[in-house]
Amino acid sequence: MKLKKGILAVMLVGCMTFLSGCSLGETWELLWGNHKSESEESTAQDVFDPNAIKVDENVEAPKFSKNLEGKATYAVGDKAKALAVEAKVEGDGEISYQWYKNTVDSNGGGMKIEDATDAQYTPDTSEEGYWYYFVVATNTVNKAVNMTTSDIVEIYVDPNKDPAP
Repeated sequence: MKLKKGILAVMLVGCMTFLSGCSLGETWELLWGNHKSESEESTAQDVFDPNAIKVDENVEAPKFSKNLEGKATYAVGDKAKALAVEAKVEGDGEISYQWYKNTVDSNGGGMKIEDATDAQYTPDTSEEGYWYYFVVATNTVNKAVNMTTSDIVEIYVDPNKDPAP
């Protein structure tokens, strides 16, 4: 019985290859989901952008002179205290910041917080739960960058706590 199924499968792939005009490899890719359409395929020539900003290890990475630490608890809807960092470089460059919010105790991954690009950020307390905040400081020199990720601060928004007056 297994032999008959195997022969049938080979015949099916052969027929599909013949009818579709694809090579055997292309048919295999189509059947098992690894196929990319022509619009999805790109070459290095298509994605090369000479004006793109690039990570460069020769650019000095920012160092946090003021980093995140600790924990804070707020009631839902409370006004949170602003989180603040400061990063510096000894040489040339311009420092910029991007804040992230995570649901796990990690300064990797996380959700980028739109428009949170200052050295300070006030956490949102409208949603209960444990939230972990961190910031990426970027030093930009011409079109080259290097980045450093801060430590984490834990914010607990407690649904059972009464809001501050």
